Amino acid sequence: MKKIRVLIVDDHASIASGIEKQLNDDRIEVIGSALDSGASLHNTDVLLLDLTMPQSNGVELLSILKNSGYLGKIIVHTSCDDDELISDCKKRGADGYILESTDSDTLKEIIIRVEEGQKIFPN
Repeated sequence: MKKIRVLIVDDHASIASGIEKQLNDDRIEVIGSALDSGASLHNTDVLLLDLTMPQSNGVELLSILKNSGYLGKIIVHTSCDDDELISDCKKRGADGYILESTDSDTLKEIIIRVEEGQKIFPN
C-alpha cells in the first residue's frame, strides 16, 4: 500500500513536530515540515497548511499554489473557526479545512479521505 506523503507548513516548530509524531503510521508518512511557505512541495500528496505565518498569508499562499498548478491536496489546519474564512478557503481551492483542536485519529481519517478526492469542511 502506498503511503500518503504529507508536508506540514506551520510557523510553530513544536506544533509541526507534534503533528508529525501523531500522523506517521502505516498509511501516512510526513515527509517534512516547514516553518513558513518556502518548503519544497515536490512529491507531496497532501499539504497541511497553517493560515497564520509571519512571512506569508496562508490564504494567499493557498491561491498561489492552486493557480500555479500544484496537484496535491491542500488541507487548511488552523485555530480560526470563522465561517467567512472557511468560505474564502473553499473559493480559493482548499480541499479541506480542519481545526487544530481536531484529535489525531480524526485528522488521519480526514487526510485519507481528502487524498481520495473528498472535500472536508466544517458544517
